[in-house]
Amino acid sequence: MGLLDNLKEQADQDISKQLDTELSKENTEYVFDVLIAPKMKQIYFYFKEFTQHLNVIKQTIKIPAYSKQFPNMGELSQVEYKISSDGSGGVVDHDKIQTIQLRYRYKGLAVKEYVHHTDSKLEADQITDFLTSRKISYASANNLASKNNGALTFYITKDIPVVFKFTGNPETSKILLNIKNHENFEERILTINPVDIDEAYLDKLARYILRKDSDFLNIDIDDQVRIQIRQRMETEKKAKQAEKEAEEKAKTENETEEKSGKSFFSKLFK
Repeated sequence: MGLLDNLKEQADQDISKQLDTELSKENTEYVFDVLIAPKMKQIYFYFKEFTQHLNVIKQTIKIPAYSKQFPNMGELSQVEYKISSDGSGGVVDHDKIQTIQLRYRYKGLAVKEYVHHTDSKLEADQITDFLTSRKISYASANNLASKNNGALTFYITKDIPVVFKFTGNPETSKILLNIKNHENFEERILTINPVDIDEAYLDKLARYILRKDSDFLNIDIDDQVRIQIRQRMETEKKAKQAEKEAEEKAKTENETEEKSGKSFFSKLFK
């Protein structure tokens, strides 16, 4: 094969790749424009009106027991509804919305702060990581009531940000809904088929947000999220077991030292 033939073959391959890329891009744009964009627009305008009405009537929603991790946190109130989309703050093309974020907050009523004590450095580190990952404001200080080094007392602000984030994914022809902190500091990711989205679907989601309907989440958790939850639970289980074994070992060593000391002194005073 001559030089020109080699160059021609390489050029044909490059042209083929370019065409494949262009066709893939055109297909992705078509899926977004036809399947996803109209539904994202519907979601945006539904919840824009939803937030406007709620902020006018100022309906008070009380959450008496929000967190299993902090069961004594007390009653919280659901307030301050906001909605935004990509391009918010500038010109928004409502026919091309790719992301939508519905936000509100859980806030303390009379008491604005919750005090939580830990008894070990391991527990303190876990609480620190937990609060940081969920974007919860807090302060901490040494727990003077604990004999263990590294044990902390946390002063947790009762101001919890809640986010419902919709993201159009043309590659999978789906819409992803990421829910953060609505229930018990949990994060859930739902995959929604655009054809399922209609006013009845959005009404059901709105009732879930208003804590009037818990059936909305009777859907399987995303597989990747399920794996992450299991891994986190396994890690926490191993850490607690290691801490327990260390405490038992230290207790045994202390008892051995005490017995040795008593034996030594008993010999002296015989």
